[in-house]
Amino acid sequence: MSVCRSSSMKLAGFSCFSCIFSFLAAGKPVQIGSPEQVPAVSGDDVILPCTLNASIKPSGVLVEWSRVDRSPPVTVHVSRNGKELVKEKAKAYLGRTAMMEDSSSLKLYGVRHHDNGTYRCHVRQPEMEKEVFVSLIVAEVGDVWMVIHRTSAGRLLLSCESSGWNPPPVLTLLDAQRNVLAKMESASIGPDSLYGVRSGMDEALANGNGTLICRVEIPELELAKESRMILSGKNN
Repeated sequence: MSVCRSSSMKLAGFSCFSCIFSFLAAGKPVQIGSPEQVPAVSGDDVILPCTLNASIKPSGVLVEWSRVDRSPPVTVHVSRNGKELVKEKAKAYLGRTAMMEDSSSLKLYGVRHHDNGTYRCHVRQPEMEKEVFVSLIVAEVGDVWMVIHRTSAGRLLLSCESSGWNPPPVLTLLDAQRNVLAKMESASIGPDSLYGVRSGMDEALANGNGTLICRVEIPELELAKESRMILSGKNN
């Protein structure tokens, strides 16, 4: 089984919306544009970017990261003059955050599905106040397996299944040249609220030697897993 990840499960190529930010003369920040989207796989460590045009100096700077899709907002990380104010953060984020060096970006360790949401980076220093909003999308990625079995009539049947995904994935059966042989036939939701998919084909398509590939992916996040099976004449 292989994990496709275009340099780290294809997260590096993910297209993000650009964000433009400005602030009023009174110092109250205003956001213009859409939050930047950051995709991640459950269990990974991720960096929530907070890029500002102005340079940030540790002295006199307050950086506050909060989750703003909750009511009231949840404090994730607070740093004043380069030092973290641990007592200010919510218990759910204790030991899970760190400011990136020479930046207001935040590293969040061991993300899970419940970390999905919109985060705000609020930077305040003398004569400057700005905000950056980031949308974190945490995906659950399951296992992929392929099985060959024979019917009582002697027909060769191949099936591919996968479970434990969120958002819902797409399944495709491919040959060695990556031509599409079959697509997803059914989908289901398990008791854990995660999605499963399956597809199959008979010996009319599977007949002969060659490599068969089962690919399960979340296209919008460019996440994919594959399983391969080599068919030989012994299977017939």
